[in-house]
Amino acid sequence: MTLKNGVDPIITSLLKEVIVENADSWKNYSQEQVTDYDLFSSYDIPKANIDRPRIGCIITDLDNPKLLKISEMIGSTRCVNASYMPANSMMYWHTNSDSPGERTYYNLTLDPGVFKFLGQDGKPVEDWDDKGWTTRSFKINKDKPFWHCVWAKGARFSFGFTKELS
Repeated sequence: MTLKNGVDPIITSLLKEVIVENADSWKNYSQEQVTDYDLFSSYDIPKANIDRPRIGCIITDLDNPKLLKISEMIGSTRCVNASYMPANSMMYWHTNSDSPGERTYYNLTLDPGVFKFLGQDGKPVEDWDDKGWTTRSFKINKDKPFWHCVWAKGARFSFGFTKELS
């Protein structure tokens, strides 16, 4: 269902450049609501997909040349996310079922957070980030929602790429 992949140093080098080159878009970003792990863990999985508030800030346009190059390198159709989450923030439960495809995410954090998803047995599974770069892949289907959420203990950069399901 979800899989941690090996980290490609060429790709992470390009992503580091994107982070540094776009520092003005995220370095002063702050969030009013602080979410600790206990609060994050207290949220139930919704019964139906709901609109969720945007958490964090967009780092750069999704057609950034480096992101387009990475998309090509990993065989994705496009980049769907390039964002920054400040420390002690979360992204609520969601499915992304309005945008199906096979997702690959590259996440950078120095103080690991957690990617939580609903397992095949219907129970939440916590997959903690590695310190540094973590890469995960999973499928988003319209008819079989993949419920997931994220908590960032420390600052977290996230880059998502998708390719159409065959």
